[in-house]
Amino acid sequence: MSNELEDIGAIRGSPLLKLLGDTTKPIQVRIFDDFPGCGGRLKGVPLALRSTSSDEQERAASDALKHLTDAPPAGCGFLREDLYTELAQAIYQHEIKIQLLARAMVDPDDNRKPFARDAAELRRILEPDEVAALHDRLLDYQEERSPLQKLKPEEMEGYLDELGKGQAATNSLLRFDSTSLRSMLIYMAGERRRLMTQLYSATSDTNYAGDRSSSDSSDSDPETAN
Repeated sequence: MSNELEDIGAIRGSPLLKLLGDTTKPIQVRIFDDFPGCGGRLKGVPLALRSTSSDEQERAASDALKHLTDAPPAGCGFLREDLYTELAQAIYQHEIKIQLLARAMVDPDDNRKPFARDAAELRRILEPDEVAALHDRLLDYQEERSPLQKLKPEEMEGYLDELGKGQAATNSLLRFDSTSLRSMLIYMAGERRRLMTQLYSATSDTNYAGDRSSSDSSDSDPETAN
């Protein structure tokens, strides 16, 4: 029965494929030409980025690792024991960006065509700062498309206040990304620390005032003095 369902799915296409994987639909891209680049080299050059799938991101990481371990001149020639050095990790993170851009950058005039021949061509032509800036643009675009919401710092206090008063449902936390949730936790830890410090300071002042009052009373009482 399961094989029969798999065969039907392969012929007709799954609901997921029909809804989100239809290759006949236009690909959504972000086109921009205001990127100054290094010394303005890319200023006015139309560039287009599309979002990348989970599979593409995994393959980008895998290909980046392959670039580190392949023998020169194709790769860097790192040995397995060298992969955890600061140098290898810096190259690896940079190479992941190149691999992602090789998949995400498309021809502005035909967004089904890649912009570069391959990652090696991007690596050879783009400068490091250009790679970093283009990757930031890609992250911004994917963040805009994300179903997860990023909470702005100026919105955090108000949201947490509503959450504490029961005006915001607890399941509303599910819509935020991990960075926002981590920021909330850090903010709440800081607020707790601040309140505990104020409470300790107020208690210490009260105790000091009480001790001083008792001491003054003892000094002013003649019977106690005698």
